[in-house]
Amino acid sequence: MSKRNIILLFILLLILALVAIVSRAPKLEIDTDSGNSGNNFFSNFFRLPGQGNKNPSGNGKTPSGADVIDNEYVETEMLSLRKVSSMPVAGFGVFNKEIYTYVTPPEKPAGVPESEDKATPKTEPVAPETELQTTVRYVDKSNGNIYQSEAGKVDERKFSEIIMPGIHEAFFGKKGSSVILRYLQPNTETIETFVREFPEEVVGADVSAEGEVTGSFLPQNIVDVSVSGDGGSMFYISNIKSVAYGVVANASGASKTQVFTSPYTEWLTQWPNKNLITVTTKPAAGIPGYAYGINPNMKDFRKILGDVNGLTTLVSPDGKFVLYGDDQLKLSLLNRETGDLKNLNLKTLPEKCVWGFDSAVIFCGAPQFIPFGSYPDTWYKGEISFSDSIWQLSVANSEATQMIVDPIKEVKEGLDLVRPALSEDGKYLFFLNKKSPYLWELRLK
Repeated sequence: MSKRNIILLFILLLILALVAIVSRAPKLEIDTDSGNSGNNFFSNFFRLPGQGNKNPSGNGKTPSGADVIDNEYVETEMLSLRKVSSMPVAGFGVFNKEIYTYVTPPEKPAGVPESEDKATPKTEPVAPETELQTTVRYVDKSNGNIYQSEAGKVDERKFSEIIMPGIHEAFFGKKGSSVILRYLQPNTETIETFVREFPEEVVGADVSAEGEVTGSFLPQNIVDVSVSGDGGSMFYISNIKSVAYGVVANASGASKTQVFTSPYTEWLTQWPNKNLITVTTKPAAGIPGYAYGINPNMKDFRKILGDVNGLTTLVSPDGKFVLYGDDQLKLSLLNRETGDLKNLNLKTLPEKCVWGFDSAVIFCGAPQFIPFGSYPDTWYKGEISFSDSIWQLSVANSEATQMIVDPIKEVKEGLDLVRPALSEDGKYLFFLNKKSPYLWELRLK
């Protein structure tokens, strides 16, 4: 064999040996969790400055401080109309709750060594700023427990526990810090009215307010109750020996003052502002109804309007206008100062409406279809129910009336709107569904 062939054979054997060694060597694992598609054999030996292993622990978890997006916490746009409560509700109150403003802590200046950062003199602590958050508080109809939720957020939380089954009505006062609970005594037709107060809240504390229940009972068989526009007082009518007595009390039920008496005992009440309480005869189809005004300070009693069959009313916050309906569900507006009457060209009941705080606009639920019946009796008795659209009406310009949402199209559910209430900033409308009394929220702005 020639010398040349011996050299070629040697080179070939050497190559085969190297291939065998490489094939038997342990394989290198690529760190797929690091997100670095260029992490190969060579990059493990030749890294650019700052390129380092993004997951030095090798446990597949992102180290603290990594710049990532956690999709679990990315907020999605909420529907403008949504169900708030997870249970049927006896009543609710809307108020502004003071909360701490979230402030992002300052970052450590870039390039400052850890030792120097620790040596930096500490500044005096500064109290965090606060802001007002629109909050709704509501009562579980089945057991009397009270829940709370922030407007525009899905965050239902229990606020307070109380075992009081079968609550029929609930009204909040004192910016949510007191509640009037109305129910029937077991196995009787006696109406009980209990006023419950909550401990003073601490800003930033947990919403839960466990502990002793404080409060007091009002007289039995109160036929109707309303809370003043500022939430600080209440007005109720109690029947004693076929005589109706109208009493003003503070939100705790104390400091009672009688301001009204009548031999007629069937009344519906409203307290739109500090100088005006209204009492309207309970409506019935074909029966003329009347509405009167009471100044709680003067204890006077004056007629507002009357001779309207099936009359129901809703007075504006400034007391200037009276929204009223008849037994044909025709909605009209009375200007108390001028006596002018205006047909609003919308068929519904004032119970389905709420005034804006400036007394310039009205929001109403109006039936999309009105079945044959004697109104409002048929609706009150629950013999029929409506599927409402929600409308906005302008007091100054009737042509500006517009439908703002159709719940059937929005949430695929027919809503029979009752007890509507606005947030103080006018951004949210809250109401109950008469068909199944869950609490709903409509974002207006």
